[in-house]
Amino acid sequence: MKNVDDRILAKLLGTFQEEAEEHLKKITSSLMNLEKGDKNSATPVLEIILRELHSLKGAANTINEARIESICQALESVFIAIKSDKLNLSSNSYDILYKTLSYLEQINQTVANPVKDEREGSKDHLEILNLITRLTSSEISDQGPGHQADHKIRQKLEKARDKTTEKVRLITVAGGNSGNNNDSRNTPQKHVEMPEHSSKTVRIAVSRLLSILLQAEEMRAIGLGIQQRALELRELEELLKSRETEKAVQDRVSRLRKATEGEYRSCRTMLNTLLDDMRKAVMCPCSSLLEIFPKLVRDLSHDLGKKIDVIIEGGDIEIDRRILEEVKDSFIHLLRNAADHGIEPEGIRLKKGKPAIGTIKITVSPKNEDAVEFLIKDDGAGIVPLRVATSAYKTGLISKEQINQINAEQAIQLMFKSGISTAPLITELSGRGLGLAIVQEKIDALGGTIKVETTPDQGTSFRIQLPLSFSTFRGVLVDVADQKFVFPAANIERVYRQKESDIKTVEGKDTIVFENRTISLASLSASLKIPQKKPTVRQGQSFSESNQYFPMVISKVGEKRVAFLVDRIWNDQDILVKKLGPQLKRVRNIAGATILGDGQVVPILNVNDLMVGVSEASSGNIVDNGGGGISDEGTKIKSILVVEDNVTSRTLLKNILESEGYMVKTAKDGLEAFSALRTENFDLVVSDIDMPGMNGLDLTAKIRADKHLSELPVILVTANEARETKEKGIEVGANAYIVKSRFDQTNLLEIIRRLAA
Repeated sequence: MKNVDDRILAKLLGTFQEEAEEHLKKITSSLMNLEKGDKNSATPVLEIILRELHSLKGAANTINEARIESICQALESVFIAIKSDKLNLSSNSYDILYKTLSYLEQINQTVANPVKDEREGSKDHLEILNLITRLTSSEISDQGPGHQADHKIRQKLEKARDKTTEKVRLITVAGGNSGNNNDSRNTPQKHVEMPEHSSKTVRIAVSRLLSILLQAEEMRAIGLGIQQRALELRELEELLKSRETEKAVQDRVSRLRKATEGEYRSCRTMLNTLLDDMRKAVMCPCSSLLEIFPKLVRDLSHDLGKKIDVIIEGGDIEIDRRILEEVKDSFIHLLRNAADHGIEPEGIRLKKGKPAIGTIKITVSPKNEDAVEFLIKDDGAGIVPLRVATSAYKTGLISKEQINQINAEQAIQLMFKSGISTAPLITELSGRGLGLAIVQEKIDALGGTIKVETTPDQGTSFRIQLPLSFSTFRGVLVDVADQKFVFPAANIERVYRQKESDIKTVEGKDTIVFENRTISLASLSASLKIPQKKPTVRQGQSFSESNQYFPMVISKVGEKRVAFLVDRIWNDQDILVKKLGPQLKRVRNIAGATILGDGQVVPILNVNDLMVGVSEASSGNIVDNGGGGISDEGTKIKSILVVEDNVTSRTLLKNILESEGYMVKTAKDGLEAFSALRTENFDLVVSDIDMPGMNGLDLTAKIRADKHLSELPVILVTANEARETKEKGIEVGANAYIVKSRFDQTNLLEIIRRLAA
């Protein structure tokens, strides 16, 4: 590759990275199937793995990437041995193979920007090759007629390892000096075999497709403009009909109107065809996202000491790849929740009569022609509504009286509020109560909905409905206080009109009866806090002008229904969604904006926000306080006890907390700390675990056993990452657990604000 132009090399490396990513995804997915599949189905899976490894090895050879090439060769030998029944894999063997694939992914991410320290890269590389070699040495039987073949496999692996050592060493010596071509005359040119592509497919950069799609979407505004001109001409024609002297002008305007309408129909047809074709071009199967989840859950369950299977159905359903990218982090959060405090440990599951292995099932199904539903379901412990309500009370979201007044469905919905968590311990993985609030915000921003269903000891399901595409959707245009807004059609049950005499007041709230169901009635202007001098009863074109009726929109989110009173309802139409931009990333009640044919910029309503606002107003004292915090105005300064035997760590924590305005006292062990707790008042304890005398776990247990201190929040900050220690922290009653190796000052302060509020 020394004689290759830098620009060509950059493009080639980019192409390789995309190709390698696809190969590695298929290999990882197949390895997951091999691990949990039966022996009879192993052969076709092994064929896929070997085919993908061979293709990846060839591509790596093309760009002279020795590390990937040599590992692929070593892995080929391993899977050939498995296929010929000369190698049986244990759980530990699979761990090694997954670690190897993760290392290949790591190399691929940096292939265009090699590691700065090649010696360190070489060390990691040889460690992986040694693991593969030891895998075959320990797993291949040395008995029976296959012994000689097994010995050859080991020799082949060791030869690959030695060969790679030399190649990596040469790369290090060369220092990547592509400008030195002195020896190129004596180096035979390598024939580069380009990968075959089907004549029906072509690889196109997603950024280019998205650019074309956005341009096509902008053309819709032209179509809307033509439609508006045709409407204006129609109105002008009607006006001129009353003037017989203007007959000639009327005929000319009529012809112009007909021609414009024809052009609009042609333009609309072309635009719709172009948009449909381009939308299909950026669609991709859901499996492109979902196939990474089995390995993610496997790694997570391994760390948690649990056994969890992931089942995926409907992965072939296609959706806009931009939407998949947007929801990726949200889905990962839901899976982590399910694995961490949804699925029970094996011993507890067996006591409940459940299978030892927990299950997370992801099902994708079409909801209608414009939407798709993702169902993420686990067979874990479920969610206890009372725990959610209690957590909401502790954060100040509801009053003590409301804990017993709200029903189970209302309590579960509180999970989506910031600061609510039922996890017994705050860790880096879960317990801060922020995740589900962020998940709902993301789903709302995409114009989707999320619903949770749970049964104690049976499991929890999250139903997420998302649009198939970002670009356009149907919306209903309404007027409120001389301003226009758009209701997303997906959130509309019915456009409705109601007699004034049929509007009833129940417990101080306006309601209507719709389809034998009493639902709340709210003024849209009041919900948006727009001044309204007097409610207007004038209806849209399809409604009566009678003062006896009020126009309203029956809105829905999941099972919830609310009727919003408006001044006028215009019509429903295709809406081109525009994001608000980074300056207005999150505006309450507003999901985006659109441009009408006459050039007006009209906000698109966030129906979920509107419904939350109606719920909060009707409950009187439910407020969103954003998870708590420390106010500088009139709030008592919090006092914290830091317990740490290491002087450096103790000083660091003290300085961090004091710089945030906390009063801090320190203790060098549990005995000194407990003595201070008996004589002074503190709002929170931050303690190490491993200390001489009384350790942090014993200190926490003594705090919980003391009737005067039992409610005092305790955060354990420790170097001990053992799962058993974390579980012991839960048992003794710690509120949070932070590992020093992953210490994050921001996370610590955030947890303290929550617990000391």
